[in-house]
Amino acid sequence: ADVATAAAHGGSSDAPAGLAPRPTHLAKAALAFALNAHDVGCGVSALYRRCSMVNHTCDGANAEYTRQEGQSWCVYVAKRDICPGEQIHSCYYPSRAGLPTRLRRACLLATKMFRCMCASCAHSDEFGD
Repeated sequence: ADVATAAAHGGSSDAPAGLAPRPTHLAKAALAFALNAHDVGCGVSALYRRCSMVNHTCDGANAEYTRQEGQSWCVYVAKRDICPGEQIHSCYYPSRAGLPTRLRRACLLATKMFRCMCASCAHSDEFGD
């Protein structure tokens, strides 16, 4: 880059600050990916705009995530009829659904960064689980 270009960019020949990703933007993007990505097999994960909006519940999920080997798209299959306007819920860790509330919550807090307050967990709070 010439001297005029470098001067216009604060003495640097790099891209303008507004166009270059900032560390905080990169960290937010990495966190969003880690919290919302879906396994597509072979140790690969992908981020899907609509599938990432599916909410979690420990009990009473009306949909479940499934994928076919060799395919790279995200599919949620209804487990029952879903009414218009009803939120779609899936259990993020179906293999852990039978664990005590405190262990399910610890897992979700460590991996998804939220404290589950689904009906099952909220009901358990009333009884000290």
